[in-house]
Amino acid sequence: MPAIIIYGIWQHTGLNLVIYLAGLANIPADLQEAARVDGAGPWRVFWRITWPLLSPTTYFLLFINLIGSFKVTVPVYVFTDNTGGPDQAAETIGFYLYQQAFAFFHAGYAGAISVAFFLLILAITGIQMRFASRRVFYT
Repeated sequence: MPAIIIYGIWQHTGLNLVIYLAGLANIPADLQEAARVDGAGPWRVFWRITWPLLSPTTYFLLFINLIGSFKVTVPVYVFTDNTGGPDQAAETIGFYLYQQAFAFFHAGYAGAISVAFFLLILAITGIQMRFASRRVFYT
C-alpha cells in the first residue's frame, strides 16, 4: 500500500504544481504590494490575499484529485500482481470493479457496481459544489 501512495504522489505532484504556479501568476502583484505598504507581514499577505485568491485553483485541484483517486486501478494491478495485496488490503473500488468484470466475468454485478460508483461520485461532487459556494472566491 505505501508503494501505491508514493506512486500516486509522484504521478500527480507535477501537474498540481504547474496548476498552482499558474494560479499564483494570476494574482495581481499590486494587491500584495498594497498589503505590504499597509504593514502586513509575509504570513498575513499569504493568508489574507494569496490564499483566498488561490481558492478557485485549490477547489479545482481538490475536485480533480478526488475524482482521480477513484481511478486507481493500474497501480494496484501492477504492484499486487492482480490480487489486491494480502487480504485485499490495496483493493480499491475501481480495481474491484475491474476484477468483477474482466477476471470473474460477472458483467451484471460489475454494471451494478459502476452505477453505485457513479452515484457515489455524484454525491461527493454535490458536497464539493455546496462547499465551493461558501468557500471559493472568484474575483
